[in-house]
Amino acid sequence: MDKDEAVRKTLEYGQQYGVVYDSEELEKRLISDQSYRLKNESPDRKVTPKSKFTMAKLKSASDFANKMARIFPDILLVAVTGSVAALYCKENDDIDLMIVTRRNRLWINRLLLRIYVSLNNIPHRKFGLKENKDDLCFNLWMEDGELKLPLKKQNLKNAMDTILMVPIIDKEDTYKNFLAENKWVEKFVKNGYSQLLGEFKARRQKKSRYFDPISILNWLVFWPQWWYMRGKISSEVVGLRSAFFHPSDRIRYARKDNR
Repeated sequence: MDKDEAVRKTLEYGQQYGVVYDSEELEKRLISDQSYRLKNESPDRKVTPKSKFTMAKLKSASDFANKMARIFPDILLVAVTGSVAALYCKENDDIDLMIVTRRNRLWINRLLLRIYVSLNNIPHRKFGLKENKDDLCFNLWMEDGELKLPLKKQNLKNAMDTILMVPIIDKEDTYKNFLAENKWVEKFVKNGYSQLLGEFKARRQKKSRYFDPISILNWLVFWPQWWYMRGKISSEVVGLRSAFFHPSDRIRYARKDNR
């Protein structure tokens, strides 16, 4: 795909969301598997102003994430995704969050987090209800060592979400490792992917050979949560190593998920 075609395709993508990018955003979000510089180019339409609600929503997410970092030491990454990270959110949008935990700690932390937000009356997205202004939506969970999105999730939308996500809490280079593990993203948005990753080399995850009683506990608390969700929500993929929630998708459980 040449540069002109990439620009056209990117502008059309933005128009789906009612957005026309400035030159800087256009270059970062350019839909192409090749790298192009666009500093001297600009759209021939009026650029859409970035949302005035973005900073307030990011601050709300940051305040919550900083509390999480103190209370939940096994959470390595909290990142804002969706419309807030894309800078063009609306006033009543909720705040989508991606959370990465240490290995074999995902379902323990998810259970504890659900209890924590409920007991403290923290606004969060609930099943069956519309999104509310500034609700926290915990819609993507992964664990360290299993950071690559499954093949069925490797598409343009998720590639764009990946390069636009805003890390709030980032321990042990988890954000950069997530990027490095998802190299497929450069097939869709090479400009943005290359700008973020640079020459970073992902660390190799060493899997412990020792008995870990907490991993058994994680497995035990996974099953009740899965059975509870199974008949109540329509989501996408829920497994021991990751959980991808979205109200418009169907839930599927794979016993060999990410193994």
